[in-house]
Amino acid sequence: MGGATSVDKEYRIPYSSWWPQELPDERNFEEARAKLDSVGWKVDYVITHTCSTRMLSPTLYPAPGWNYPAVDRLTAFFDELEDCLDYKRWYYGHFHRDANPAERHTVLYDCIVRLGDELQPWDVA
Repeated sequence: MGGATSVDKEYRIPYSSWWPQELPDERNFEEARAKLDSVGWKVDYVITHTCSTRMLSPTLYPAPGWNYPAVDRLTAFFDELEDCLDYKRWYYGHFHRDANPAERHTVLYDCIVRLGDELQPWDVA
C-alpha cells in the first residue's frame, strides 16, 4: 500500500510536487480489510511506503525517550494491521535509511534484499 504524509507540503506546489490524495481513504482501507479477510489475515510479507505509528519511533529515532509523531489515518490503519495480521516481515522505505528497526521490520532506501531477508551489518554502509 503506497502513500505517506508529506511533512514538507507547505514547501510544495499542489498537483505538481504534492497531491492531497497522498494518503489512502477509508474506501481503500475497507478494500484492504476485505482482501485480508479472504486470506484469514495471514500473509507472508507486507510491503508499504510508510510504517505503522508504533514503528515510527524505532525507525526514525531509535534512541530512548523520543515520542511518536502525530498519528495520521494511514499509520493508524497500519497499527490495526500490526495487531491483527499474521506476517513474516514488513518492508517499507519512506524514511531514506536502511535498517532493521524491529524483529520483523526492515526499512530500505539504498539497499536491496531478497524477499524474506533482513538487512545484515555488511549491507549497510
